[in-house]
Amino acid sequence: MGRIGLTLEEMSVLPFAPFAFPCLAMMINEFHGFEEGAADHPRYKEVVGRYFPLFAWRADAIAVDLDLKSCNRVAVLEHNSDKLVRIAYASFEEFLTDAIRANEENVPLKCFAGKIPA
Repeated sequence: MGRIGLTLEEMSVLPFAPFAFPCLAMMINEFHGFEEGAADHPRYKEVVGRYFPLFAWRADAIAVDLDLKSCNRVAVLEHNSDKLVRIAYASFEEFLTDAIRANEENVPLKCFAGKIPA
């Protein structure tokens, strides 16, 4: 009998980092969930209304900064890390350029150099 479905690695849009491109409704729920999380976990106040998740994997996300002054920089939200927000790219364009490079060369994104999500 044949296999049904894809593995996480096959669904991933980024090599060596099993980040999937989830449905928009799921990411909108996650975006609004930051506000709920901030009620119990004050460190989430930093991301409320500011970081919109684009890709997700387990407790982490790659998110775009919605602050107009940020030039749409891209951050990695590491929920299990001491520091929740790690700025990964100065702009969304820089992130896209790196994502294209990573896919063409089949290598990790620069923001995960030496730190591949498990």
